[in-house]
Amino acid sequence: MLTLLRNARLKYKFWLLNIVVFAVLCLLVLYAMQTIAGQTGKSFDQVFADTAPGFALMVAVLMVLEMAGSQLLISFIERHVNRLKNTMVDVQSSGNLSQRAVVDSTDELGEMARAFNAMQDRTVAAVRSMQEAIERLHRAVEELPAAAEPRRDDRGREPPGAD
Repeated sequence: MLTLLRNARLKYKFWLLNIVVFAVLCLLVLYAMQTIAGQTGKSFDQVFADTAPGFALMVAVLMVLEMAGSQLLISFIERHVNRLKNTMVDVQSSGNLSQRAVVDSTDELGEMARAFNAMQDRTVAAVRSMQEAIERLHRAVEELPAAAEPRRDDRGREPPGAD
């Protein structure tokens, strides 16, 4: 069960939370009905028949409000997470280190996007540094034969047995 919950998409986790909220509201209504029955001396069935329509309406209104708020939150989080994920996947598949994540919030998702962008900057700097080192090495290798030529000439002019 924990593995299923861990691997479920984010929006389904929110919907599971909505179901839990609905169950809690229903249990609270039943508790309220039982309390009313105990205080009024009426039977639970009588209190249920008298109050169920009003409680049902209130639970419905509260659930609509809760689900609307939940859906707004899901949309916000999912949009930002997917945008960051898509940028990361694009960089991974294309190797384009110039791509950056959009940062338009200061929450944890914005912090993740900024961290990804900083990582991209460090990677670009490391690649640039390696390219510069390779270029210096190539220049040194190209200059090596020219630098060795005068020494070869000097060795050819030495008298035999000068070693």
